[in-house]
Amino acid sequence: MYLNVLSVIRKDSYLTTSFNVARIVDKVLDSMDCYPLYTEEFPESLVSQNPKRLKNLNHVYTDFTERSDADFRATVDLNKAPKFAIQHARHAIRSRFKNVPGAILSQNFINDIDILLPASKQDSSYPCTKYYGFSIRPQLAKITDGLEFVIIYNGITRVLNRNIGELAHLEDKMTRIIYEGQIYSLADPHAKNTPYRMDLVNAFPILNDELESALGIPGLPPETTNKYTRVQKVIDHFRKYYILNGELNEVFNFPNQGEFYSVPENKILRLPGEASDILIKEGKAITKDPIQYKFAGPFQLNPEKVRIIIIHQSGEGETFKEKVEKILRYGIKDRDTDKYPRISPMYQAIKKGVAGVDYISFSSLDNAVAEVSLKLSQIEYQQGYKYLGIYISPICHTDYGHSLYDIVYSRMKEEGLKHNVVIQGISHKSLLESNYQLSLYFTNIYAAILGKIGGIPWAIRPTNPDDMIIGIGAFYSQKKGKRYIASAFCFDGSGRMKEYDCIHVNDHSELVSKIYRAIDSFARNQGGALPKRIIIHCYKKIGRKEWIPIERMLQNDLGLTIPVVIITIGKNESRDICGFDDSCSDLMPLSGTYTQIGPDTYLLYNSSKYDQTAWNSNGPGKNFLFPIKLRFDFKNSQDLNTPETIAELTQQVYQLSRMYWKTIDQQNLPITIIYPSLIAEFLPHFQGDGLPNPDFSTQTLWFL
Repeated sequence: MYLNVLSVIRKDSYLTTSFNVARIVDKVLDSMDCYPLYTEEFPESLVSQNPKRLKNLNHVYTDFTERSDADFRATVDLNKAPKFAIQHARHAIRSRFKNVPGAILSQNFINDIDILLPASKQDSSYPCTKYYGFSIRPQLAKITDGLEFVIIYNGITRVLNRNIGELAHLEDKMTRIIYEGQIYSLADPHAKNTPYRMDLVNAFPILNDELESALGIPGLPPETTNKYTRVQKVIDHFRKYYILNGELNEVFNFPNQGEFYSVPENKILRLPGEASDILIKEGKAITKDPIQYKFAGPFQLNPEKVRIIIIHQSGEGETFKEKVEKILRYGIKDRDTDKYPRISPMYQAIKKGVAGVDYISFSSLDNAVAEVSLKLSQIEYQQGYKYLGIYISPICHTDYGHSLYDIVYSRMKEEGLKHNVVIQGISHKSLLESNYQLSLYFTNIYAAILGKIGGIPWAIRPTNPDDMIIGIGAFYSQKKGKRYIASAFCFDGSGRMKEYDCIHVNDHSELVSKIYRAIDSFARNQGGALPKRIIIHCYKKIGRKEWIPIERMLQNDLGLTIPVVIITIGKNESRDICGFDDSCSDLMPLSGTYTQIGPDTYLLYNSSKYDQTAWNSNGPGKNFLFPIKLRFDFKNSQDLNTPETIAELTQQVYQLSRMYWKTIDQQNLPITIIYPSLIAEFLPHFQGDGLPNPDFSTQTLWFL
C-alpha cells in the first residue's frame, strides 16, 4: 500500500534571505509572494543577530530573496528552522505554478497551496471553464523522516464565463469567486473589502449546485467509475508532469525516483473480521450485508401498532397517494402470477402492517406547512399507536435551486414532532421510477421507517458496555451563514443512540450540562454504575478552552476521574491523505484496514469490501469509499494511549458506522457523527429555536 505523499530533500540546507517590517510590493513582486512570518516562525539566526530590534515585533515579511532595501538579512539553516522551512517550501511551490499558463493559485485555511489547472479540453456547450483542482501540503516528518509533500486531488471546478456584475441578482447563491487569478470566499467576513468589489466585470463565480439550478446549467454527471483508480491516475499525472518536472527540481530532490511513499507491511493494521458483523432476525442470524434484514427479518420490532398519515398535494398528488398506499399495504408485483412481489408490502418488509390510514392534502407548496400543521392538530391520536407521516413531495432531492428546497420537508418534520408523528419523505420523481429502482428505493425507506417508529433493523454485537459514547456533529448553513451543532449519546455497547439534542455553536456550557445529565442517566440505567470511560466522537478538534469546563465538571461537580478520549472524525471522507493498495486492480484496501499517518492520527478504510475474491465477483454497482481520518486525544488518560486501545477504539468507530438505518448502503462515518449532523441540517429551517416537544424529539430517530 502506498500513500499520496512524496518524500522531499532540499538541495541546499542554507538560505540567505531578506526580512522587512512592512510588506514590500512592487511591479516585480506580487503581494502574495511577500509572506508574513510570526514570532514562532522567526529563524534563530535572525533573532540572534537582531534581538533588540525584533523584541517588540510580532511579525516580519519575507519574499525569500536578497533585497538591497531590506530591514534585516540572515542566513538560515533550514534544517534547524522547521516552521520557516515549511513557509519556504510553500513559496517554492507557488513560484512553480505561477509559471503554468492559466493556473489559479490560492492558500486555504490550513495553508495548503490550492491549484486550479485549466482542462486541456473544454466543452463549448457549457458557459463555463473547467479546471482540475489540486492541493499541495508541505509538512515535516509526519509520515516520512523529513520534509514531505501531500498531493491532493480536489476534483473538477467550473468557473462561469459570466461576471458577477451581470449576476448581481444571484449573489446570494454564490460562495466563491475568481478575480485576477485568485479565489475569494464570500463566507469570509472580510470579503466585502476585497479588490473585486470595485471591479465586478473581471470577477467570475465558481459554479455550485444552487447557481447551476438557477441558471439552468446541467450539473456534472455523477462519477460511476472506481474513484480510487480515477484519483490515482490524476494525481500520478500531476506528480510526474508538475512536481518532478520544472522549477521544483531546482530546489528539491525526490528520493526513490519520486515515487509515492510505500507503507511498510508491519504498519498496515487490520481489524478482526467479526467487526463487520451485524445481527438480524431477533439476533439469531449474523450477516455483513444489511439488505438481509429484508429477507430474514429485523433485529427488533416495536410492539405498538402503526398508523399511517399520507400527506400529499391535491390534484396530481392523488395518484401518488394511491400508489404509496398500495405499496405499503400490498406491495407491487411485476405480474399477477409472481409468487413474490417486486416491492414488498410493509408487513413483509419490516413485519409491521398498516393498522390504519389518515389523509392530509395541501393546496400548494407555499401553503403546505400551514395547512398540514392545522390538519395534524385535528387528528384524534389514539393510545398504543405509532404515527408515521408519509410526505409525498413534489420537490425532488436534486432540485437544489427550488426556492422551497429543504424548507417544506424540514417544517413538515417540525410540525410532526409537535404531535409525536415521525415524517418520511418520498418524492414524486422517485415514484415514477421502474419497479426495479423503486424496489431498491423502498428497501432503504423501510429500514428508515422501522428506525423511526422505534424498531431496530439490524444491530452490532454489544462491545464495551461500560463506555459512554458521545457524538457531536455539525452542519453549516450557507444561506444563514451559521453553523449548527447537535449531539447524540449512547449508553451501552449496542450502538443504539439513546438521546439527541441541539447545541448552539458557541454554547459550551450547554454541552457540559448535557454531558453531566448524560452521566447521571447512564448511572440510573446501569443500576448506579458509572461509565468506565467517556468516548467523545467529534466533527472537529476540541481545544483546551472547550475541554477545561468538561474537566472541571467531571472533577469538581461529580468528583470523578473518568478517562476521557476524544476522537476527531472528519465529516467528509479523507481526500487529503489516501492510501492505494497496489496489490489489487481496484486499488481499494480491504475494509477494516487502518494505518498511522501521524503521531496521533490514523486512516481507517471502511467499506463493504471484506474479501478481494468476493468483491471481484460482485459485479457493477460497488461502492468505493475513501478512508476516514481518526485523531485520538487522550485528555486525562495518557496511560491508555497504547496500540491495543487504539485498535479497540478504532473498531468501535468502525462498528458504529454499521448502525446507519437511513439506507442499506455502507457508510464510512459512524452514526455518532452522521446522526447529529442530520439533526443540525434540519434545524436552520425550523421555525422554533431548537427541537419541539423534547420528550419525543430527543428520543426518536425522526431525522432519518
